[in-house]
Amino acid sequence: MPPSTEPKADSTLCLNFNGRILPADSPLFSARERLVRYGDGLFETLLLHEGEAPLLDGHLDRLRRGMDFLGLEGFPLEDRDSVLRQLRKTASMSGTWRVRLLVYRRGEGLYAPPERGCGFFIEARKTNPPPEELPATGLRAGLFQQVTHSCQRLSNFKTCNALVQVLAGRHCQREGLDTCFVLNDRGTLSCALAANVFLVKNGRLFTPALSEGCVDGIMRRVVLQCAAGLGLPTHEYPLQLDWLETADEVFLTNAVQGIRPVENFHNYRYGQETARLLHRKVRERLGL
Repeated sequence: MPPSTEPKADSTLCLNFNGRILPADSPLFSARERLVRYGDGLFETLLLHEGEAPLLDGHLDRLRRGMDFLGLEGFPLEDRDSVLRQLRKTASMSGTWRVRLLVYRRGEGLYAPPERGCGFFIEARKTNPPPEELPATGLRAGLFQQVTHSCQRLSNFKTCNALVQVLAGRHCQREGLDTCFVLNDRGTLSCALAANVFLVKNGRLFTPALSEGCVDGIMRRVVLQCAAGLGLPTHEYPLQLDWLETADEVFLTNAVQGIRPVENFHNYRYGQETARLLHRKVRERLGL
């Protein structure tokens, strides 16, 4: 008998569709749904560690601000506790999980939505716990210039249209890079692939302002707070590309992977001293 050509379900992936736990390969949406046709929704990617989500409050704050901006109403999970119950219902209470919470506008129709109500689904996948210490080897970074981020408020949220990041990811694949920097439509630094960008120069910490088209990153906020607690001067404003040529350190942040130092960009190499200090402070703050 010939081997089956049916795709196998991912045993490490768990799905929660509007409160119902489903097999990983379950079909969820028709071709007429607004999420499929227009990407009409928002998502949050967060870390669930031993049943706890240490950054959940920040994720829910950004999600609700994004829902207000898009006019999404009727989110069925009323408060933090109800969201956490659904996260724990989806993933195991043990181990570390990368969780994606997506909120979408219900219904069909053309661009103008016939209704404002929303639904949600959660997917959880096993991942490695955050490292106690940063690895000795950092990331190899390049520059992505095919398209840019728009300097508008919508860019501060994680919408279900991530084509800039998709194209940036393809660029990294072609060039053999770990990550790449993305510019905005003003020609200044916006972000990196799936991460916010930080530079250390002369004992000061710099990151693009939210007006530069970057996501209002949850780990970005935590790092800024930890830096202030350490007495490290912090600055949020437009960063020119040539700042990468003179920076002492460059590191990236996101809510799942935490702090990741960049080792080199083109012919420039960077240290990790401040990144390591902040990494330890972040772990302490989050109880990891």
